[in-house]
Amino acid sequence: MKDMFCLYWTWTAIQSNENCTLWYKTEISSIGHKGPAGKTTYLHYAKSLDNRVNLNENITLKMNTLCDNRTSDVKTFTSSLTSGNPRTMVRNMTCIWDYKEYVNCTWRPGEDTPPNVNYILRYWIADGDSCPPRVNKQSTLFRDLLDGGELCQNYTSYSGNTFGCLFRVDPRMEFKKFLAVVMDRSQNIRPYIYFIPCINSIAKLKAPVIHLKRTPNNTVLVQWNVSDTSEYDLEYNILSNTDKQTEKVAASNKEFFNILPDVQFAIKVRVALAQRRICSASPDDPVKKFLWSEWSEIKTLPAVTGGRITLIVILLLVSLVIIVATILLLINMRRLLILICPRIPDPGKVISRDFPQWLQYGKPVYNEPKKEEVSLVSLLDTQPSSSQVEQDLKWKQ
Repeated sequence: MKDMFCLYWTWTAIQSNENCTLWYKTEISSIGHKGPAGKTTYLHYAKSLDNRVNLNENITLKMNTLCDNRTSDVKTFTSSLTSGNPRTMVRNMTCIWDYKEYVNCTWRPGEDTPPNVNYILRYWIADGDSCPPRVNKQSTLFRDLLDGGELCQNYTSYSGNTFGCLFRVDPRMEFKKFLAVVMDRSQNIRPYIYFIPCINSIAKLKAPVIHLKRTPNNTVLVQWNVSDTSEYDLEYNILSNTDKQTEKVAASNKEFFNILPDVQFAIKVRVALAQRRICSASPDDPVKKFLWSEWSEIKTLPAVTGGRITLIVILLLVSLVIIVATILLLINMRRLLILICPRIPDPGKVISRDFPQWLQYGKPVYNEPKKEEVSLVSLLDTQPSSSQVEQDLKWKQ
């Protein structure tokens, strides 16, 4: 188990009188999966099995002999890593690594699992990529290998049935292989093998903590804090009255523009380990390349409606005053124009309008006063002066 399932096949060389070098062409496969083919000149074949081969199914080795351009018939050998009824294996097993803390594995009982099964989980962590040389290798039953590894102690149960286990791992286990086996102590069920070639593929970060604040020019600044790592991808979801979208960003903050104060702004974010932190895995690996964290708590900036309502009321009042003033001005414009610029009467029009009335009704040209006013005139006799008398005499002469 230290080398993550290094399986060794051995066979006996055929007796041949041909003067050529024998080659053995091999191919390992299981139900629904096929591993890479290879060629060897040794009388054994070693293959480090990974997730490209379903370790919970029978393993098949196909082999034929090559001699120059001639090929023998294909021989097929089938071997099972474990024994027991496949319907007793646990189902839907999955493990999640709460980044740099715990690994949480869960499963469901098999279809034909006997009652009161006492499940146990053992796990291994390794970073080897190849099998060691086969030197004095002794045959070992796979079941005997399961006694090694670390035994999980913190199991999760419900109604007497165990369906999960939680265990702490070394934070420095990044980029390593991870293998777990679920079985029972009494060996009544068939063991289930869970293998991940890179544990970063099941890493899950903590939900980030976000902060919001409004800045000038109708801008909202969103900041978040990720405590697990500085290398992550972020996804946000805006939950507002008018917008809902999802994007990926790679920063610790983001500005959202054109967010009016009277519009409510709500957002939540989640993070995942950056793609460059996910080590390479087989394209047939059913595990996702990354896991998103839980969504953060939704943060909301409420709409600021008071100032806008006041502005709208003021605009309506000003518009109403202007409309009323315009109507009054139009009504009194003629009178106002006469007061400002009085018109000069046209004599011709006045005579042509009034003269027929004078002739028809005998209207005098002038208005005779209703009361005659008499003013008293007094004559005063004065004594002529000497100069005046002399002058009168001159005129008489």
